[in-house]
Amino acid sequence: MEHMSFSFSDTIAGYVTHFNRSEKCFGIKTSDGREFQAYLTPTMYAWITHNLEEPYNDCTARLGEMLTPGQHVFAYGIFYPQGDGHKFEVKFFIFPGDAPDIYRHEANKCAQLPIVTSIGSSTTPKIQSIIINTALS
Repeated sequence: MEHMSFSFSDTIAGYVTHFNRSEKCFGIKTSDGREFQAYLTPTMYAWITHNLEEPYNDCTARLGEMLTPGQHVFAYGIFYPQGDGHKFEVKFFIFPGDAPDIYRHEANKCAQLPIVTSIGSSTTPKIQSIIINTALS
């Protein structure tokens, strides 16, 4: 592979492995085992996911608390060529929850979903409702 001589943007989804406050960097490991070193920038920002009817949930001021080992994160940034490799500078974060192993989309809520089924030889589908409990055991 040739030396990368251009910059490009991308999103890395993975888990925080460590956070170094003095260096303003953290490690992120993807589900397939690749590890990246990422650097914070002065203009970066962060939020926790929210539903459409909910307000924006900014957590930029809590970033030191949010970047704990095991925390799942989506980090969007720019890869810059540096020496024989690259440097990944994060521009924004999206956290799926407030802490490791907490995901807002797995909240203890029930959703009623319509299910379309075909009954016998009829060509007219019958709509039934079922309740799906998304609570964690």
